[in-house]
Amino acid sequence: MAKKPSKAQSGTQTLKPVESIAKTVRLTDVSVVQFHGEKNLKDREDIRLDVAYSTRTKTEALPTEKAIKVLAEFEMAARQSKDDSSPLVVGISLNLALTYACESVGEFSPEALNDFGRLNGVYNAWPYWREFLQSSTVRMGLPPLIAPPFRIAEQMPKRRAIRTAAKKRSPKSKQAKPNRRQVVP
Repeated sequence: MAKKPSKAQSGTQTLKPVESIAKTVRLTDVSVVQFHGEKNLKDREDIRLDVAYSTRTKTEALPTEKAIKVLAEFEMAARQSKDDSSPLVVGISLNLALTYACESVGEFSPEALNDFGRLNGVYNAWPYWREFLQSSTVRMGLPPLIAPPFRIAEQMPKRRAIRTAAKKRSPKSKQAKPNRRQVVP
């Protein structure tokens, strides 16, 4: 009887085609396709929010241009409960187009290209998303929301809790935790 591959082995098998593509590409352009921000919250209102992150990708081979195009769609939705049907309190989305030069684009299967977009495309776009999310929350009059680091093994954390306003601290507690963010674990 054939042995079923372990999760680690199966993950390695998925990464091999991505690695072969990544070795042949050069990121040539990152551009914003669309963005949106929405705040349904009174100023200075202090409530606990449940934050959900999502990412989608679409990958397209462009053989005549010798390129691969990845559309990376990022979304953050903050609600008062984990129930996705509860009203949206804060929502931010960003769609980025990443273009990679690739001489051998025709050699890769659609599955390998999709895996490349889902992993490498999101990995390359993640810093742009983090900056956009943080600056957008500040511009909305909210404490800065810092997206967690992108981790390929986890794909991305799905939920996180935050507060909409900074808690008042005594000078002593402020000195004890100078780098503490407004994110509540």
